[in-house]
Order: sequence, then structure tokens, then C-alpha cells
Amino acid sequence: MKTFITLLTLALAVVAGQAQLVELTPFEVVANVTSNVPMGVVTLDCRGQQNVAVRWTVQLGGAGTELMGLRFQPSADAVALPTTPAASQGYTMIIAANGATAVNVTTNFATLGYPFLHLYYATNGNATFVMTNTLKYWVAKTGAK
Repeated sequence: MKTFITLLTLALAVVAGQAQLVELTPFEVVANVTSNVPMGVVTLDCRGQQNVAVRWTVQLGGAGTELMGLRFQPSADAVALPTTPAASQGYTMIIAANGATAVNVTTNFATLGYPFLHLYYATNGNATFVMTNTLKYWVAKTGAK
């Protein structure tokens, strides 16, 4: 019965238009680097909720199965990170590439009340090819925006 109620609640939220999909502009990371991403390039707007679902798609420009990674840091505004971002407050996603075939991973972050998550760095473990990244996230906006 609990599963049925959960599914019904989710269906009502989708029908009511509360769940919003946000697709961000794809970005690239050159081969064999951990790239610090400038503030504002990738920002997840989590205002009005505690959790955000994130789907990351990664695709290499050629062969390779190395591990790739993203690291998000919370922010109280859309402008700045904490002075010293703590590893314990960040969010990490890791996925193994499959060459030029797109690979997806989806997760959920409990944002702990932070209204924004900024992409802090992206890691391309492949020594030869560019890593293309696409991010989508879902939020369930409630109340005033």
C-alpha cells in the first residue's frame, strides 16, 4: 500500500507540473586534466527544496574507459563558494567512460538547505580525448520562486 501511495503522490506531482526538468548547456574538459570550473558556468538552482536529482551524461571524443568525475560545492548565493570548500559538504559523481558512446548516471543530492550547487571541478581521466558533459536536473518547486 505504501508503494502505491508513493507512486500516486509522484504521479500527482508530475501532473500538477511541480517537477521541473532543467537542461544545462553541454561543456567540455580537455584530455587528462582536473579542471577547475569558473563560477557560474554550471549552477544548479535548488531553491525551495531539500533534494535535487541530477543526471550526468559523459561522452569521450574517442576510445577509453577511464573514470570521470564531477564535484559540486554548495553555495548560499549564486555568486560565491564558501571561502574554504569542505570536502564533507560537497557532492561527487563518478562514472566510467565507454569511448564515444554516451554513458549516464543519475543520483539525488540532499542539499542541506543550500539554495545552489556549483560545479567545482570536472575530471577527465582519459589521456587522449575530450570529455563532453551534459547535465540535467529535476527540481520540485514549491511556494514562491
